[in-house]
Amino acid sequence: MAIPLIMMAAAAGSAAKGVSTILGGFAQRRANQAQALGAQIERDMALLRGKQIGERSREDLQTALGNIDSIRSARGAALDSQTGQMIQRRTMKDAYRDEGVAVLSELTRAGAADQARKGYRTAASWAVPLAVLNSVGDFASAASYGKGK
Repeated sequence: MAIPLIMMAAAAGSAAKGVSTILGGFAQRRANQAQALGAQIERDMALLRGKQIGERSREDLQTALGNIDSIRSARGAALDSQTGQMIQRRTMKDAYRDEGVAVLSELTRAGAADQARKGYRTAASWAVPLAVLNSVGDFASAASYGKGK
C-alpha cells in the first residue's frame, strides 16, 4: 500500500515540476518583454539626445560666431579680413567635428539598444516553447510512475 502512494507522490511531484517549468517560461517571457521595452526606450532616448546635441551644437556655433564678430567690431577690425575668415572657418570646423563625434556616439548607443531590444524580443518569443520542451522530461517521468504496475 505504501509503494503506490510513494509512486503517486513522485508522479505528482514530477508533474508539478513540469507545470512549474512552464510557468517559469511565462515569467521569463514577461521579463524579456519588459527588457525589450526598456531597450526600446533607451534607443528612442539616444536618438532624441542625438538630435538635441546637434541642435545645441548649432546654437553654440551661432553664439560663438556672433561673439567673434562682436569682438572684432568692438576692436575696429574688418569683418571680412583674411584672419577673421580663418578664425570663423576654424571655429566652424571644430564645432562640426565635435557635433559629429557626439551625435555618432548617441547613434551608436541607439544601435546597441536596438540590437538588445531585438535580442530580448527573440528571447521572449522562445521562452514558453523552450519551457514546454524542458518540461517534457518531467511529464514523461510522471507518466512512467503509472506504468510501474
